[in-house]
Amino acid sequence: GAAGVFYLVKEMASIHFSQPPLPDMTAAVLGALATTMLAQAQESLYHKTTLARMKNKICAKVAAQAGDLYLEAARLVRDPNVSKKLEREFVAIVTAKQPYFHGLAEYHEGLACKDEVKYGEAVARFRVSNRQPIHQWPLVYV
Repeated sequence: GAAGVFYLVKEMASIHFSQPPLPDMTAAVLGALATTMLAQAQESLYHKTTLARMKNKICAKVAAQAGDLYLEAARLVRDPNVSKKLEREFVAIVTAKQPYFHGLAEYHEGLACKDEVKYGEAVARFRVSNRQPIHQWPLVYV
């Protein structure tokens, strides 16, 4: 997928050029973009699992994995050498998606606990998911 293309360009650029041909083609920028593409692929998988009405445990795992990938992507895009070459809004959105998906993971875990009649754990997970800034993230696709 797209992440593989970024990794390939990163490797090819490091082999064939002593300096990147363009300012935004540094190894750090391409690595950050590749990791972001992996996170976006996992996000798409999350949407597919919810649209297919898969079990909440599965939705929770996929959302947690998306959150973990966005955590790594956010760490990479916030690097000063990378963030200055990317749009400010892009960095903000990548950063915001990590707590969003971790909150969704807790929400789905809470639903799974409710289905298993583990009400105490369900309430605890719903409280944790409510602390994540899910409701603060604009659900607008640009």
